[in-house]
Amino acid sequence: MVQKALVLNTFKNNTAELSIRRRSACGGNCSGCEGCSLTENVIRVTAENKVGATSGQTVLVETKTRLIFRYAVLVYILPVFFLILGYMTAYMMSFSESICILTGFCSLLAGTALVLILHRIKKNDPVSYSITKVLEEQ
Repeated sequence: MVQKALVLNTFKNNTAELSIRRRSACGGNCSGCEGCSLTENVIRVTAENKVGATSGQTVLVETKTRLIFRYAVLVYILPVFFLILGYMTAYMMSFSESICILTGFCSLLAGTALVLILHRIKKNDPVSYSITKVLEEQ
């Protein structure tokens, strides 16, 4: 994934602190809804500075798409998979509908807890950013 960012600070170890404006999931047409105002839409990250960008420059930043898709699957798909698995397991064991629903809901909670545990374990593998091109100076 490639995004534009503003270089805030540079450091001696060939890294830079960047300000990146998050893209909205709806495409940026915020006049119809105010959902984007619920979250902060600017994030600060540290990126590898391969091109020698300096403070105040606008740059292109690249992230590994594979990691982003892995996190998306982890956060969105895994809990739903647990929900369906829990419901279907209870259904195959011929439990009543209310027990199947309760088992599915408990499995959803277990899947969400697993995501949180995996998130804490994987803190040493964060999404890495790399500056690839300087666009303009300020």
